[in-house]
Amino acid sequence: MDIRSLQKPLKEQYRNDPQCLADHHSGEGRANGCSDSLLRDLGRAIYQAEAHKGVGGAGAGACSGDLLLGALAACAQITCQMVAAAMGIPAERIEVTVDGRLDLRGTLGIAKDVPVGFETHSSSF
Repeated sequence: MDIRSLQKPLKEQYRNDPQCLADHHSGEGRANGCSDSLLRDLGRAIYQAEAHKGVGGAGAGACSGDLLLGALAACAQITCQMVAAAMGIPAERIEVTVDGRLDLRGTLGIAKDVPVGFETHSSSF
């Protein structure tokens, strides 16, 4: 992949008009006929998300936390890959791991001092 050639016209266009390549990312969730599952439209693909088993979901599919951490890992991996290619650094493998810790007592509302969502996270490259 010759990332410099691919990015050259984009960089020039962005230098000439900083707003032309501004991008807005969005997602949409909609129920899929049951209360613990939804379809997540991420613009180019649709992923099914289910409620986490720890809050009453079936536990058979990805929960929103799985999708969030997966997106963070994908962003970091693709960015590293593209930067390495642009700098001419050969890379046989680029691997990213992202972990997050949830205390579901906050989500379930049984401990007011426990936040809803990820309390801590870590990543490694």
